[in-house]
Amino acid sequence: MTVISGIKHNPQVIEKLESKLKSACGAGGFVKGKTITIQGSHKQKAKNMLEKEGFEVKIV
Repeated sequence: MTVISGIKHNPQVIEKLESKLKSACGAGGFVKGKTITIQGSHKQKAKNMLEKEGFEVKIV
């Protein structure tokens, strides 16, 4: 699983971001609160997509 947390946006923005991440990674996923979970190990793909969207990314 790839987990993206610490997103400081409203639920609509997080839902759109989740959809973009699922497309970029070619995987399923879901949102729970302010955390997005994508099925599979997609750290680099998710990082690249999030940085393109203007987010600062820290991989842990």
